[in-house]
Amino acid sequence: MPSALRSLHLSLLCLLLAMPGYASEMAVDAEKREIAIALATEPPSLNSVKATDAESSRILDHISEGLLGYDADNRLSGGVAQRWELSPQGATFHLRRDALWDDGVAVTANDFVFAWREVVRPGNAAQYAPLMFPIRNARRINAGELEPAMLGVRALDDHTLRVEFEEPCAYFLGLTAYITYRPIREDVYRRFGERYAAEAGNLRSNGPFRLSEWVHGARLRLERNPQYWNVAAVALNAINVPYITEEPSSTFNLFKDDKIALAPLDDSTMREALARRMNVKRFIDGAQLYIEFNHRPGRPTRNRHLRKALQLAFDPTPSWHASCACPATSRCAACCRAGSREKRNCSATSTRRAHCTPMSHWRASSWNWPGRNSARSPRWCCCSATRRRPASRPSICRTCTCARSASN
Repeated sequence: MPSALRSLHLSLLCLLLAMPGYASEMAVDAEKREIAIALATEPPSLNSVKATDAESSRILDHISEGLLGYDADNRLSGGVAQRWELSPQGATFHLRRDALWDDGVAVTANDFVFAWREVVRPGNAAQYAPLMFPIRNARRINAGELEPAMLGVRALDDHTLRVEFEEPCAYFLGLTAYITYRPIREDVYRRFGERYAAEAGNLRSNGPFRLSEWVHGARLRLERNPQYWNVAAVALNAINVPYITEEPSSTFNLFKDDKIALAPLDDSTMREALARRMNVKRFIDGAQLYIEFNHRPGRPTRNRHLRKALQLAFDPTPSWHASCACPATSRCAACCRAGSREKRNCSATSTRRAHCTPMSHWRASSWNWPGRNSARSPRWCCCSATRRRPASRPSICRTCTCARSASN
């Protein structure tokens, strides 16, 4: 289990148990080891072949595990893969023999082969199929020129996966942390067909949690997966999602009423939180804003010199100052690069958020999306753990801190 997720659950629980008073039982139940949160929208799809949105990614990051993941310092660590080798020609992954699905069936290399072939299969119209293009023949398969069986990935045995590259791909290991690269059980996928992952009972989980309930439009419940290979490090027994609302003000009101353990803030709710002296922390959310040009023939922006001129004329500084974002002048912002001084400063904040936040999607490889003149987008949130103060100071934050992607 990547240390970011492990630290998240352990730190949250230890914090709650150490404090004599904390949020109401609806938000945090230390005795049952459960917490409640809210999602902005219902996950459109928990099929990792087709999922692209943030909310689906957050759930998938808890109920599924890829070959690799990211730890709290944004460094790759083993997931289903216990060790691996990377070369200019490809990569070999050696899977844990104790990695199991939630029904006790072993996770095998063939589960990855099947899932990746489904991603590039043209009939599935997977939006993130291009993430597979570093693999040999993936682009041609997705274009309908070759059969999915020609994809450059094969199971040497149940616990050894071999990947062949179209060309050298130094960043491939990071891609395997993203949800698109998650394994899928072929027998389960075939059994449910178009309804695969559309209900709680229509998919299998190999992550630290399993989806035990999904009432569409109302609530979700994730319970600890007893078959997870590192279940001893998962301190929470359940994560409840009883509220689905995309309005920051509604989410903030739920937090103030002790209904949820944390709440993201926009400009208006942040002002109220600061006025009430709540414990508000900023975190890097792993998103980038960028300008993307149309390169089709006949378009003026196909001209590289015009694009360069627009880049030189556009100053992103006011934008990222106004939003408290940090500038990104490359594919990965300096503040989020593993090992950089800026990254370590951000990481300290991110770790504190991990102490109280059940969502761990920042460990996916979403750091790596390309962007020019872009800004990484910090967000703000409050989270719960300490008892509220008397009426004179009714809104002190109910937890230590919070700050924070894959995304992977």
